[in-house]
Amino acid sequence: MLHSDLINHLIRPYTPRDLLDVLDVWESSAREVYSFMPESFWPVERKLVESEYLPAAVTWVCEIEERTVGFASLIGAELGGLFVMPRFQNLGIGRALVEFVQRSHYALEVEVFQENQKAWRFYERQGFSLISEREHPEWHRKLARLRWVRSA
Repeated sequence: MLHSDLINHLIRPYTPRDLLDVLDVWESSAREVYSFMPESFWPVERKLVESEYLPAAVTWVCEIEERTVGFASLIGAELGGLFVMPRFQNLGIGRALVEFVQRSHYALEVEVFQENQKAWRFYERQGFSLISEREHPEWHRKLARLRWVRSA
């Protein structure tokens, strides 16, 4: 559970004025956890995040002292992105964002690169479990699809 007395945060809807901050959060976090990706991945993926993923998603931004430190993006019941600035990781921000979106869904799915064991373990702690595996068609890396279903 996030200790609100240790870190005050606000989760609010994404607005277009958040774009550059969200892209900065995405890239700083993603570069850390996707260190196995080739350099050619970054400009291609950043453009996709900006032009395709964010416009198609419902995104929630987490702020601390009016600074964007994380976000969660949903496309339907798929958690398409969960990213937290590296220096704000392990403070409960990712968990707070997941719990926030879980409150309004019966089930959620997410895909993670299998090499990203930190994310896989994180989602398992949030109640997600493996349902399938596939290879990413462009980057030829294995992906794991995980699902969370609300307990009865």
